[in-house]
Amino acid sequence: MLHNNRKLDIVKKPIKLARTNKEINKVRGLRMQTYQNNHSDVRKFHNDGMDKKAYVLYACDKDNNITSTARLLPDSKDGFPAESMFSDIVQKMRSEGKNIAELGRLVINEKKGRFFRLYYKTIYDIALHNGIDIVLMIMKVKNIHSHKNIMAIEVLSQDMGVSWDQEQAKLVLVAWDIKARQPDLFYKWTKTQIPSIYSKEEWKNYSPFHLGVLTSIQHEVYKSVSSQMQGRVLDAGCGSARIMAFIKGNINVDSYTGVDFTKGMINQASWLKEQLKFDKAQLLHNKIEDVQGEYDSILSIHSYYSWPNPDLVLSHIYELLKPAGIFILVTPNHKFNAEKLTSSIDLELLGHPYYKEFMQANYDIASKAESSKLYLPMDCLIHKVRKLKFQVVSCHNEFFLGGASCLVLTKDS
Repeated sequence: MLHNNRKLDIVKKPIKLARTNKEINKVRGLRMQTYQNNHSDVRKFHNDGMDKKAYVLYACDKDNNITSTARLLPDSKDGFPAESMFSDIVQKMRSEGKNIAELGRLVINEKKGRFFRLYYKTIYDIALHNGIDIVLMIMKVKNIHSHKNIMAIEVLSQDMGVSWDQEQAKLVLVAWDIKARQPDLFYKWTKTQIPSIYSKEEWKNYSPFHLGVLTSIQHEVYKSVSSQMQGRVLDAGCGSARIMAFIKGNINVDSYTGVDFTKGMINQASWLKEQLKFDKAQLLHNKIEDVQGEYDSILSIHSYYSWPNPDLVLSHIYELLKPAGIFILVTPNHKFNAEKLTSSIDLELLGHPYYKEFMQANYDIASKAESSKLYLPMDCLIHKVRKLKFQVVSCHNEFFLGGASCLVLTKDS
């Protein structure tokens, strides 16, 4: 009998997906050995989530004995086995349209560090595959801190009023936000690629507005940054490369290379290059971390927050920069105020054919970045770049009405 006939390619060895009665019975046996059999609230959970809707996972030792297990149960009309303990919370999530699941019966009897990583990566992949927003978990109070370091979790209930093991440990209910950006340690720990909070489609749709609108606030940034460029210049995350017009007017610049991972942005930048007749410019549809070469000057304006792995990109920029070269990084900080900026540019943009679309796109971008805490205070940004060997020449937060940090960085000669 198949207990789960779903695709197995998201479940990687040594983790297995239980699909037969024999496997389920072995998992049940491990549960019964682990949890208290003299507790009525526990005994009834030995069989929970063993139906066809659940993902019952397990791993074996070299003798084929099951040594670990976990169960992910997506929501259904039947609800969750322990739902009576947190029914108000579940009902509220359902009313908000959340797609939820419950993770439970996590038992690991060997190599806990390695297997915790493997199970959580598998659960995360299954949840993403199924479009699950929130995974509910009941855990011991003492484990909350360690989980917060690696997962985007929120404590929903401080005391479940029941204990399931010999420790009689206090249990709490937490919600793991699968769609949120997880702490960087999670991606490192599980060897998972850090996802971007923005889709390629979003940047493609934004590209005409990025090229078609230039505010006085942007003009100030482009003029200041371009005047400090010299030699071979790299624009890391160039977008539509609006700064090209300013770079072209700098007689100290030998060449300009703009790189962006959004094809739509590069298409807009290519059109602009033709209009400017800027023969010294080249445009690359590529990831910043895949760019090769050596550059005297590198700039990056309002791109940092969109990088899935900022440390990786910054480290590569460091390698691309010539000794004693200059790298100017401009990115929104925690004081970025979209409403304040809107009121300041309304007068110059009212009547512009792209006005509404431009403002809405920027609101959407800012909202995602702010909710993901990607607009860092300047001191945090300085701490990060120094850890990556950059030397800070100067810094200020005067751009974008105080809402953007500007760091002028260099590399030891």
